[in-house]
Amino acid sequence: MSHLPGKEPIELPPKVLDYVEKISQHYEIIYSLPRIGCRVLAMLLLAPYPASIDDLKRNLRVSHGSISTNLNLLRALGYIERVTYPGERITYYRFLPRSRVGALRQRIHHYRDILGVIQGAHQELEMDENVRQNLMEMEAYAELAIHQNSQFIEAWEKYLAGRSSAPEKG
Repeated sequence: MSHLPGKEPIELPPKVLDYVEKISQHYEIIYSLPRIGCRVLAMLLLAPYPASIDDLKRNLRVSHGSISTNLNLLRALGYIERVTYPGERITYYRFLPRSRVGALRQRIHHYRDILGVIQGAHQELEMDENVRQNLMEMEAYAELAIHQNSQFIEAWEKYLAGRSSAPEKG
């Protein structure tokens, strides 16, 4: 049986598993991820410490292949990270608390990329008015998305800095 050194295998109580399901349903909508990936992400959010594939399989009742595929996807998107321990052959995974900011930064990067493509299309293609209007609208949308997401990240970082420097209430 695989588990963290000094820790028992993760066995989430039914009430926590209910919240795994509730959170994962929202992740499906928010992140447009596969259902199993959302369940994995939600479990890692609620797990008391990093989870192994066996922990995820046992709690979510999903096949090894499906867990592995979705872990790779979530890692590639920057929502989770692998964790290893000296002398331990098992790989563990944990939720990255700042992953949502990373996702926004990635979205900004993609919007900048599509802006370059749209601007190239404006310069190189002959197009009718309808196509030109579509491209102009997409360009405006991407510019606003870059601006709004950048402002949100800045506000979020200020908010976190303020929370960490505020005195503890007691």
